Amino acid sequence: MFAPLPDSAFPLWTLIALCLGLVAFLMALASWTSRAIANYGLTDAIWAFSFVLVAPVAIVFAPGYGPRKLLIGSLFAVWGLRLVASAARSAFSRPGAPDARNAGMRGRFGSRVGPFALGQLRAAWAILLLAPLFVAVRNAEEGLNPFEILGAVLWLAGLIGETVADFRSPSASPPPHWLFETVLWAGYGVFALGSPGGWVALYAPVLRWLSLAPANELRQ
Repeated sequence: MFAPLPDSAFPLWTLIALCLGLVAFLMALASWTSRAIANYGLTDAIWAFSFVLVAPVAIVFAPGYGPRKLLIGSLFAVWGLRLVASAARSAFSRPGAPDARNAGMRGRFGSRVGPFALGQLRAAWAILLLAPLFVAVRNAEEGLNPFEILGAVLWLAGLIGETVADFRSPSASPPPHWLFETVLWAGYGVFALGSPGGWVALYAPVLRWLSLAPANELRQ
């Protein structure tokens, strides 16, 4: 079912190490900048941008089927851009207050570690969540399979749900953002199942869901 990877394949762990290095550098810069302007909420927006940064790197350096790489890379980049916008609004409208979607790690570790160490923890967290991307971009089989199509549909449904919820009236009560975010991340997991070893990446949507405790509904 799956085509073998070419002999010239960019080593997976080298790709992951490259992306980790880029994100770690980005988060170090974020820690310094946020401290300089006394707005630590900005680190949430920069963390979200790490997904936008890694997507094209994976597309360029991985050996997989081009349209598949572009599709999964775009899914992560678009989600990252949406999160950047949300986090940036929170950072500049309420300086120092973290965006609700990214507050979990700051709440758990922020009082125990310094801003730089926290930024490096968040860099590692981002790379862990990107597992479906790393799996899919190495699949050289031509054409998209049913898992990938279903995964993209789930992702789109989650994105549309979150977008509609953004514009709900205060008196309305649609499903909360975390539900749509869960659907979106389930899409990443299903997409990864279309590639060899994709089941390994299923931990990523589970981790994302666990970080989005329903008690902390993801409201803008």
